[in-house]
Amino acid sequence: MDAKLERLLIRFIMQNKENVYRLAFSYVKNEKNALNIVQESIHKALASLITLNPEGSMKGWFYRIVVNTSLDFLRKQNPPFAQQTLDDIDEEGGRYA
Repeated sequence: MDAKLERLLIRFIMQNKENVYRLAFSYVKNEKNALNIVQESIHKALASLITLNPEGSMKGWFYRIVVNTSLDFLRKQNPPFAQQTLDDIDEEGGRYA
């Protein structure tokens, strides 16, 4: 891992920690979960630092990691709606045409 890039990332995170937290919180609406997402995002960023384009935006790159981590968390919390069959609805006392 490039030590210079790692230092730049850590400095960026420290300077923008409130904004990063607010970004995560805007998705999950929970302080504890937002802090966990920030922590996981930092870990992911450090692990994939090599993918950062030196001429690209560190802010955009890291914020995308935070957003994707937030969305992954939400998907795990709310799995897709399982479609019920007509038989399932009928057994539950529901009506269908």
